[in-house]
Amino acid sequence: MDTFFIGCENIKTVQEFSDFISICSLDELKEIYGYIQRHSGRGFESEEQYKERRARLDSFLATIRDEIREKSEAKDRKATNNKGRQSRPFRESMVNDADNKRLSALHKLMENRIGKNAALVMICAKRLGWITDVTSTQVKDEFGHIGNVSGFNKYFNNPSLYDEDEIKGMETALIEALNSI
Repeated sequence: MDTFFIGCENIKTVQEFSDFISICSLDELKEIYGYIQRHSGRGFESEEQYKERRARLDSFLATIRDEIREKSEAKDRKATNNKGRQSRPFRESMVNDADNKRLSALHKLMENRIGKNAALVMICAKRLGWITDVTSTQVKDEFGHIGNVSGFNKYFNNPSLYDEDEIKGMETALIEALNSI
C-alpha cells in the first residue's frame, strides 16, 4: 500500500484519482480510504504545503466515499435482482373467470390435496379449459402446500399416469363445485 500512497501523491486532480479508483474493487477502496485517513497527518512541510496536500486528500477521500457508496448500492441492487425470471400469478392463467367462480371451485377442490391428487385437479381444470398451462410455483403460491414439487410435476406433466375414470371423476367434481358456488 505504500506504493499506492506514493503514487497517490503524483495524482494532481480529483478526476485523475476518480479514474484510478473506478477500477478498484469495493474492498480495495475501503483499504485505500483507511490508508489515506491514517497517513494524512502533517509531515515536514510548510503550512501552505500541508493545507494544499490536505485539501487534495480530503477531495480524494470524498471521491472514494462516493465510489464506495455507488459500488455498495450496485452490489445491493445486484443481490436483489438475482431472483431469476418472475413467475406469473396463477390468476393470470385463469380463462374466462371474471367473477372468480372457477377459481373458488378450484380452491374448494384443492383443499388438503397434495402431489398426485393436486396435479389431477390441475390437469382436469386444464382439460376443461379453465386454465392455461401453469407451473408448480404458481399452484403453490395460489393454493399453498401441494406436497413435494417433484411429485406434483411428475403427475402434472404426465397425465397418462391417471386412469380415464379418475380424470372423468375429477372433471365432474370440478363442474359440481362450480355449480354449487
